[in-house]
Amino acid sequence: MVKIELKYEELKGPKDVKFRRLIGVKREVFEFQVAILEDELKEKHKQAGRPPKLATEDILLLMYGSLRNYTTFLKLGMYLK
Repeated sequence: MVKIELKYEELKGPKDVKFRRLIGVKREVFEFQVAILEDELKEKHKQAGRPPKLATEDILLLMYGSLRNYTTFLKLGMYLK
């Protein structure tokens, strides 16, 4: 079985250049976005609701992964009609 998803814990080691190639943004920008997303999630779940199962960093990684692959899947869908 092939492991496709990335966890943020696995990306702490690579240098900033490799991180940017994998994710698409600099590490500083990613960490800034994580801080904003954590604040928003705390505000959202302040009154009620179940906390997310994934870490905030992993949620953001999934978002970046889907955005990076969206055009590829769209083109494949057009060619494989």
